[in-house]
Amino acid sequence: SNADMFTIKLKGKGTHASQPNTGIDTLLASAYLVTELQSIVSRNVNPFHPAVLSTCQLHSGTAENIIPEYGHISGTVRTFDAEAQDTIEHRMQELCDGLQQSHGVTATLNYTRLYPATVNTPDETEYVRQSAREIVGDENVGEAVPSMGGEDFSFFLQNVPGSFFWLGNGDSSGLHTPQYNFNDDASPIGVSIFAKLVENRLAK
Repeated sequence: SNADMFTIKLKGKGTHASQPNTGIDTLLASAYLVTELQSIVSRNVNPFHPAVLSTCQLHSGTAENIIPEYGHISGTVRTFDAEAQDTIEHRMQELCDGLQQSHGVTATLNYTRLYPATVNTPDETEYVRQSAREIVGDENVGEAVPSMGGEDFSFFLQNVPGSFFWLGNGDSSGLHTPQYNFNDDASPIGVSIFAKLVENRLAK
């Protein structure tokens, strides 16, 4: 999918926790904003356009008796549709702007569009599929469902025809986890498929 990253820097007015009326509570505003961000996909994006907005970091405060002056929120947005991508970024900016009026906190959004969606070309995908069948058999070649992951191979596909494919290795623990354990037995299969791609191309 399109893989975007965002950071939001918040600034209020720090004060002692016993006198909240003398400050501007950045932590409260941060918690409010995180909740409101989740409403964008469910209430502003066409339900037929897959989208994910995940807030993955929230940092604010230094002590248990100080209302913090600063806050930091960051996360990622995943979409396939350009309209959904534009809508989410626009609504995020509106919510940040609204914090000034609702909480007295300034919120500065930095939204970065990192990777475009990975879109395979049909002819090259069929070529990969056929070559893989020759190595592992038709029953072991499947059609992957769309993934909300991000992939920099997408930049290649914007310039030349190609096909991105996955090599299964039987590990179900998922990505970005210390429990992930690569199955080394899958390596010879992957190498053989790549060799078959070259062999079939030279045979043409």
